Amino acid sequence: MKKQNKTKIIELTVKGMTCRHCAEKVKSAITKVKGVEYTEVDYQKGFASVVAESATNESEIIFSISNAGYSAEIKNITFKEEAEDKQKKIVKTEKPKIYTKFRDFHYDMVIIGGGSGAFSAAITAVEIGAKVLLAESKLIGGTCVNRGCIPTKFLIDIAKDIKILREKANLNSFNIKKIVEKKNILVANLRKQKYEDLVEYYGFDYIPYKAEFSGNEKIKVGNEEITFKKCIIATGSSVAIPPIPNLHKVKYLTSDEILDIEKLPKKLVVIGGSAVGLEIGQAFSRFGSKVYIVELMPRILPQEDPEISEHLRKYLEEEGIEIFTSSNVREIEEKNGIKIVKIIQNETKKELLIECDEILVATGRTPNTQGIGLEKVGVKVNEKGFIETDEFTRTSNPNIYAVGDCTGKMMLVTVAAYEGKIAAKNALLGNKKKVDYSSIPYAVFTDPEVAGIGLSYENLIKKGKNPKVAKIDFSYIPRAIVSEKTKGFIKICIENDFIISARAIGHIASEIIQKLTIPIKYKIPTEDIIDTIDVYPTFSEAVKLCLQTLEKDVAKLSCCAG
Repeated sequence: MKKQNKTKIIELTVKGMTCRHCAEKVKSAITKVKGVEYTEVDYQKGFASVVAESATNESEIIFSISNAGYSAEIKNITFKEEAEDKQKKIVKTEKPKIYTKFRDFHYDMVIIGGGSGAFSAAITAVEIGAKVLLAESKLIGGTCVNRGCIPTKFLIDIAKDIKILREKANLNSFNIKKIVEKKNILVANLRKQKYEDLVEYYGFDYIPYKAEFSGNEKIKVGNEEITFKKCIIATGSSVAIPPIPNLHKVKYLTSDEILDIEKLPKKLVVIGGSAVGLEIGQAFSRFGSKVYIVELMPRILPQEDPEISEHLRKYLEEEGIEIFTSSNVREIEEKNGIKIVKIIQNETKKELLIECDEILVATGRTPNTQGIGLEKVGVKVNEKGFIETDEFTRTSNPNIYAVGDCTGKMMLVTVAAYEGKIAAKNALLGNKKKVDYSSIPYAVFTDPEVAGIGLSYENLIKKGKNPKVAKIDFSYIPRAIVSEKTKGFIKICIENDFIISARAIGHIASEIIQKLTIPIKYKIPTEDIIDTIDVYPTFSEAVKLCLQTLEKDVAKLSCCAG
């Protein structure tokens, strides 16, 4: 008979933890103590449970936690005989309660992911009355709050301020590390407020481990197999790395890493001329870097209205950014610490060499759909790996839905949240609501901004439509004249007296385009929009003035005249 040694379970209250990263730091500190055999930490409950040899000194555990930056107190100590499987001896604080309305299922709904789509689905499902589990192995909050919308817009705004101070107050230097530190504090606070705190508030279960389908209506989360009635996949996307020769041999940056850069590069080459590359490229140009943008397609923002692309290129080049379109990166080299980007211009076949300190790869996104067992549950993906969904967000498996970037539709945080809400309702209440992308606005936060809603004019023509087009330059907008922000224009497409789409480039174009969401969604006639009264002077007056150009010469109107 195997000799049994005495062990003890030490339960502690831990203060100061705010996220999964904190829990990992506390867990690491505890496991360093001699005699500790196993530990589990729950940052949400401020609790740690430790299996240790009976001779282990509890004060050493508390001291180790203190050195990690947290405080702890002993809550309870229980001595138990060591069994064959020590795992059975510990109460896993992060293990979910097993309770559902559905017979033979642990959960009404399991959600894979931890971003805006996942949380929107979880909140909606809980409000309906479902028992919900959310599984996310990475930092919760998804791309937007951690690596996308929030940190990039913070840096863009800081860069804009630095440009103004450099021009008007002769600013010569600033501390990029301090800017990054402030960005990190902002991100951490918003992640806690918008994600971490909501888990307990809404009462759904959260397990910070990888989830993988193990069979029909079964999913493995960590080492636990869980059954579910419905599932929503919201795993998001990651940076796509192009197959450029020797790229892997040099240290390059993606939109994730550049947000934590500690030293401002003197020269930065941005590979990719779409939204991410342009936003970050312009920000670093304003910080003081010499920026080169290389785009394979004939124009930057290749999916955008050609006139928009042309205007934005002109404005960026006026700031000193060098742009190479129709250009292919042939090879990357590094000599004596200097990176060399070899490009060939497709039209002229001219080869250029660009020396730089850093390279930013911003060539698109790839779905996070590998390694989650989609093949085990019959969920189909397209040739690029994006999950195929119907108008109800349902996959090829009728009990599994997918939302957000992993489907490759409109890769926006707003769309992921919108789809998450629809998916939860359809999964639990029946497929009644279809997704509608026709009135969803988007923006590119360059300066000036680019914004749009609905299909572009070119795509409308391809679909057999022949819309009227109203257009007005910002130089005719009184507020733009007053503020000296006259770069750009707004263009609106109209069919049968209803607005069906619009594009804009200019100061706060993202705010202006927002004014068109309700008229498009609820089909408000253009004459009713013209009859509304705008605050004067405002940039949003551009919408009304633009529509008036179809009937009048707005240059010959008095202020606010209709």
